[in-house]
Amino acid sequence: MKKLLLILLCLPMIGFGQNQSVQINARGTQMQAAALKNFSDQKKLEGMRYLGSGEHKIIVIGSTGFHSIKKLKKNAILKIEEFTEKQNASYEITSVQEFKFALGTALPQVDITFKVFDQNGELILNKKDREEAVKELKSLKELLDLGLISKEEFDSKAVKLKKIILE
Repeated sequence: MKKLLLILLCLPMIGFGQNQSVQINARGTQMQAAALKNFSDQKKLEGMRYLGSGEHKIIVIGSTGFHSIKKLKKNAILKIEEFTEKQNASYEITSVQEFKFALGTALPQVDITFKVFDQNGELILNKKDREEAVKELKSLKELLDLGLISKEEFDSKAVKLKKIILE
């Protein structure tokens, strides 16, 4: 009985003494290693972000450890559906990451990456994608003028870039 009491008293110290490792990349998404100080830091990650190339990411985090991953995933999908309905578009989920509750270190979390398509099934791109495509096309043209790439190489890459620019 004394051993059980001792274990129960020490367990919170062990659980609450750990830090959750998370790294935020340039796009503001969760990746891997750097320490969170508390749950409010984790909640700052929550929301929807544009990743580029027509891809979006939504992060939904439970407010307590009692939120189920299944419920969080359902809420994330509802937000995706609401987002795409406003644009009169459809979506395709490309990846789902689930992070379970860890006592004292992290709240339950679901990250869903998805692509958005218009009524014709074409990927909906952001203005930044078009600007980047224009820059890349200009740099390819410079390389062609300098003789560093062939006309065939330029044409094959230009087709993809023109498609992005003209959408």
